[in-house]
Amino acid sequence: MVAKAALFALMRQYALEQGEAGIRAAAVNADRIRTRLLSEEAVRSRARARGISVDDYYRTNLLHREVTAEDVAEAFLHLALAESSTGLAVTVDGGNMAAAPR
Repeated sequence: MVAKAALFALMRQYALEQGEAGIRAAAVNADRIRTRLLSEEAVRSRARARGISVDDYYRTNLLHREVTAEDVAEAFLHLALAESSTGLAVTVDGGNMAAAPR
């Protein structure tokens, strides 16, 4: 959590310092995306610790749906096209309150 908070603070600082030059800064906060960042065993271990299947692990959010890499890509595209936005983070996690930035 500390590393994520530091990254968000740095992104906001870039927005403050570079906004006058027209440079935008933003972040995508994604969580529980099926990637190779975590080994299959690590994901199985996390699911086992919660007493659920691996597929359910990826759907354990407020929307009860798996968030895909395509969902994350759409967030990046949205930010790239949002020419009047800077200094913000878009969360793409289906509503995973335990992973929300603090």
